[in-house]
Amino acid sequence: MRRLGYNPGPADGIAGQATARAVQAYKSDWGLPQDNMITPDLLRHMRQHGG
Repeated sequence: MRRLGYNPGPADGIAGQATARAVQAYKSDWGLPQDNMITPDLLRHMRQHGG
């Protein structure tokens, strides 16, 4: 997510508050559903757009 301009916090294996904020911001910016879920579709979307 950092390459896309979002800060998910430290890479510690825990999806904490910073990760949730980064996911929410990414989804909002791209007009994706605001469900705070990290899914294979979300990861695919991020990879397709430079992440």
